[in-house]
Amino acid sequence: MTRILVIAYEAPPRLSAGAIATAKTLRAMEKAFQQPPAIDLICATPSGEVPRDDALANLLPQDLQAHCIDPFPYGRNTILQSIIGGQGGWQRAVESKAAALFPAEHKKPALLYSRSHPPASHLAALSLIEGPFKGVPWIAHFTEAWLQPGHYRTRAALGRYQQRVVETATRLFFVCEAVRDKMLANCSSDVRDKSQIIPHLFDPDLYTAPARTEPAPETRTLLHAGSFLIPRSPAPILNGLNKLFQLHPDLRARLKVELVGVMAPEYNAFFELPELHAVTPRNGVSYSESLNVMQNADVLLAIDSRGPESAYLPSKLIDYLGAGKPILGIAPKDSITASLLTNWNQPCCDISDSDSIVAALKGVAEDPLWPPPPREVTAHFGSARVGHKLASAVRELLPDEHPTDDSRPD
Repeated sequence: MTRILVIAYEAPPRLSAGAIATAKTLRAMEKAFQQPPAIDLICATPSGEVPRDDALANLLPQDLQAHCIDPFPYGRNTILQSIIGGQGGWQRAVESKAAALFPAEHKKPALLYSRSHPPASHLAALSLIEGPFKGVPWIAHFTEAWLQPGHYRTRAALGRYQQRVVETATRLFFVCEAVRDKMLANCSSDVRDKSQIIPHLFDPDLYTAPARTEPAPETRTLLHAGSFLIPRSPAPILNGLNKLFQLHPDLRARLKVELVGVMAPEYNAFFELPELHAVTPRNGVSYSESLNVMQNADVLLAIDSRGPESAYLPSKLIDYLGAGKPILGIAPKDSITASLLTNWNQPCCDISDSDSIVAALKGVAEDPLWPPPPREVTAHFGSARVGHKLASAVRELLPDEHPTDDSRPD
């Protein structure tokens, strides 16, 4: 049987955007094959205070075998220290597990596919391609730009590793044009020619709650789904609500705000403000529960503090599409989030403009709501289309016994 080896540092049961995206992507790819290949997944075991969602594993393909390994088997340090510093704890652990799964020359995987946490996943894959899996086709899937603002001490080393990855991989997948343009800005046309866009996706089958078609007559619910862990802050929305309720105390009864996801304890002081007592932070919510509460909100809130230099597309924004609700954005004006929301005919406030944020919140409470993103947008990011596109690209690198289901959309 044909076997694909997937290396994804973030995968179920870890509860994170990367883990959720890994599960959804592999699930969509499996559905697009008439005869799905077997998949071995090497991922990091969530430990300590890392959020877990054991039900996420139910989204993984049936023919997938998950192999969770200790990300710090040779001493506790950061992933970047492990890799760039030469100790390579995670990388060595991946190599050891891969050797156990494919112990002989004739048992190499038919394909290597790496994604999530670029330095960890892709550098582990690179070491395998340059070593025991030499000659195996390799897909490197980038969900964000590798070099982020703040990577000052490791930027030079990361840049050299990034160059080796993009030059060595057989195919390069990116979730959007902005991430591809940033990462391949200094690369040759040959490198760009082997790249394509495989976007984030949402799976309509996962939205199981009966959705309200009309807002509640007296109170509207504005909901944000996603974690606020340092440096990501809820300050833009909470400061805006604080100011709104100071100026218009009557709107406290008209606007209910829910923040669903892990909240860093450093932000608890916000909720002690008298004006914010009605704001509900909800911790410990599973991924499936978050999709259900999205469907029962009136407006979904997207907050992104990253500017255009980060080239980051929040996967939660694509999950919002599946709920079929209006979206309000708060983001830097030149960010990917702001650009997408504008193209989807959804309002987006500049994160530095507090007055526009207050005005938008007042509008959510008082004014007629705008339509959700149009159907052609949701279809573009649906799991059927994206899964078929991914499976077709993978199929080109696999033996002939794994055709895709051509009845699915292109």
